[in-house]
Amino acid sequence: MITSTDFYLWFFSGLGGIGGWLIFLLLALVSILFVVLDSSNRNLPAAGWRRGVILVSLLIIPAIVYSFVPQDIQLQMEPYLEYIFYVGILAGVIPFFMAIGYSLQFRGMEVCEKGHLYPRDLHECPQCIPQNFMDYDPSELDETQLDLGDDSDTVMDLVDDTVAVEDTVGATEEELASTELAEREFFETQVGRVGLPKKHLPKSSAFLLFPDGNSCQLNQGVTAIGRGSGNDCVLQNTYVSRNHAKIVEEGRSIFRIYDLGSSNGTWLNGRKLMKATLLENDDHIRFGDEVSVVFLSSRKI
Repeated sequence: MITSTDFYLWFFSGLGGIGGWLIFLLLALVSILFVVLDSSNRNLPAAGWRRGVILVSLLIIPAIVYSFVPQDIQLQMEPYLEYIFYVGILAGVIPFFMAIGYSLQFRGMEVCEKGHLYPRDLHECPQCIPQNFMDYDPSELDETQLDLGDDSDTVMDLVDDTVAVEDTVGATEEELASTELAEREFFETQVGRVGLPKKHLPKSSAFLLFPDGNSCQLNQGVTAIGRGSGNDCVLQNTYVSRNHAKIVEEGRSIFRIYDLGSSNGTWLNGRKLMKATLLENDDHIRFGDEVSVVFLSSRKI
């Protein structure tokens, strides 16, 4: 019978008479602390894991009670000692393996402010990039500067100058050509459609827009990007390599981005750039860990 084995006797009277169940209790407590503290610090959606590891650990309570109650009560509990023995072992072993399972499930994962779970190596939540990058308040647009050279205007000024598209519904091509629409390039952005007078635009009609409203115009041909002063677009940031990336115009409004073996990578719409990739209007680009921009290319209407 199991009641005659050395391990059984050690479980109830080992460790100087306290009982070997103490080892299983410590194992359960370590598992609980790991799951609870790690999931709380990382804000992980692991409520089920936390409840499970705690509830299973409570199975050690009968063994603890048996060790500290008076002898007459111990005699009354003896018919159940074998069950207490098995349950006590499970109370330490199961939480340990649950902690391992929890660790494997959430390894390398993070949670954004909105509760989305995403791989840590992406550095930011792919589901939230479009929402949190250019979340401008329309009332603050007049404070947002769009750097287009010496004749720069505020975004609000440019929007105010834009001819309403609705007014052109049903107009003929000749009528459209005679309106101010013919003198503008239109950009579809997250702050709305922005019409920029052509006199303000670089020939490529494409640029990188920073969160503070500043922009980096893209050259016809190649635009070099990096921390080095010799680049066309200089990014003063320690996470940006000296020669970090380049954007090549392959045709009118057709641009392809290349990572130049940078230390901290180039990220396009939340995914690390592994090869040269065509850019699309409103693409979100991150150079290294901190510098984020939006690629904007003109679209005629």
